Amino acid sequence: MTSREDRGGSQPAKAPESDMHLDTFICGQFVNLVALDERVAMNSRWYSWFNDAAATAWMQQHHFPSTRQSQIRFLTDELTGNSHKLQLGIEDRSSGILIAADLLLFE
Repeated sequence: MTSREDRGGSQPAKAPESDMHLDTFICGQFVNLVALDERVAMNSRWYSWFNDAAATAWMQQHHFPSTRQSQIRFLTDELTGNSHKLQLGIEDRSSGILIAADLLLFE
């Protein structure tokens, strides 16, 4: 996923503090897969991506408004202790900006 600022949308999720540390799960050459938790939800605009019709055009999303609290509730209620779902963020290594979030489902 590219930055939505290229398409005229809102900025990528970036913490108000430019030095917010994201916990790396898997390190890649250009991006890192990072753990998403309540701290990241509270200090970024990641939740707002799900309110963007262009960003969610090919997803089964955009049915209800997304808020920080709804993302935190999803993390705690749907993902904690669930071995069939894993949600990770994608961090651009050169800028340290969270550029995407992905939910993986396992059977």
